[in-house]
Amino acid sequence: MDTTGLEVLHRLARRWPTIQARCEESLSEPQVAESVRRLIGLLETAQAGGLEAGLSAAARLGARLRAEGIPFAVMLEAMFQIRKMARPFLVREYPGVEGFLEGQLQFEEVCNTLLKGVSKGYQRP
Repeated sequence: MDTTGLEVLHRLARRWPTIQARCEESLSEPQVAESVRRLIGLLETAQAGGLEAGLSAAARLGARLRAEGIPFAVMLEAMFQIRKMARPFLVREYPGVEGFLEGQLQFEEVCNTLLKGVSKGYQRP
């Protein structure tokens, strides 16, 4: 199992446009849809530059959200939507029950780590 969680981002890389489109179709709030785009960009940054680059970008995103007056709950809703829409692709990328669980756990871990980074940036004075 990949302990950094980045393997899952590499496997989902070609799926981000589809995941984003499906999220946007299911959302009625423009702020959440914009947050989906920002979070997918953050996941792409982590995939391309590593976890440290992702965490750095997450802190900057959190500070930007606070400056824009966007509630952190909007980011939580956006991440929930991304996770929900990514499940069918995780099933395809990680065949079998054990494979899917491994992929799901990796994805949850990287998402939680990046959200924690966004939260830290959001809370910084």
